[in-house]
Amino acid sequence: MNRNQTKIAVIGCAIVSVLLIGGFMYVFTSLDNSFWITSRTIELKLHDSVKKAIVIIDKQAIHPNSMNLKMTGALNGDGVLQFGWSDSIFYRSDTLHGNFSINYKSLDWYNDTCFFKFEPLTATKGDLKIECEIFSSRK
Repeated sequence: MNRNQTKIAVIGCAIVSVLLIGGFMYVFTSLDNSFWITSRTIELKLHDSVKKAIVIIDKQAIHPNSMNLKMTGALNGDGVLQFGWSDSIFYRSDTLHGNFSINYKSLDWYNDTCFFKFEPLTATKGDLKIECEIFSSRK
């Protein structure tokens, strides 16, 4: 190998090294700030009429991708609790009675809002606590 070829090989290796180090640094710094969690806790007093609630992700978050959801409470009868992407399209519906605790972990969730609707069947009073975490990318 002559002197010119050695020089070209060294320059090529230096360029590849700089690109690799820069790439690793970019990935490392972007992973540190790439996820955003919107946490909300809503507490509702329930009675014999329909109750609605909404969770909206923070303005700093984009591209929601999953959600953890915990709903706990007590009723003096039966009721239906629904949650979904809008106030008319529900992802899930659960019939509740007495003391209840419902947990959903790592639900696929691609909307920036979550709507909740409680509809009493025989219940006339109760309590509902909704703990919601929506995971998204960060702006």
